[in-house]
Amino acid sequence: MTMIDDLEREVDLFTVEVLTRRQPLAADLRRVISALKAANDLERIGDLSRNICKRTMALSRAPAMGSAMGTVARMGHLVQEMIRNILDAYIAQDCGNGG
Repeated sequence: MTMIDDLEREVDLFTVEVLTRRQPLAADLRRVISALKAANDLERIGDLSRNICKRTMALSRAPAMGSAMGTVARMGHLVQEMIRNILDAYIAQDCGNGG
C-alpha cells in the first residue's frame, strides 16, 4: 500500500463520515461526491504513473530509446501541470464556464 492509497482511504472515510453525520443536501452532496471521485481518479493516476515510471526505466536501458526519454519527461511535466490546474480549479470552484 502506498501513500496515495492511504490518502484515498482517508478521503473515503471522511466522505462516509460527512454523509452519515451531516447528511448534506444538493450542492454540498455534489462536493462530497466530487471529492470522492477525484480521490479515486488521483489514486488511479498514481498507480498508472508508477507503472509508466517502471517501464520508462526499463526502456531507458535500450540504446535506441535514449532520445525518447526526453519526450516522456516532457509529457510527465505537462501532465503534472494539467493535474495542478484541475485541482486548483476544483479548490477555487471554477467550472471554467465563467460562472
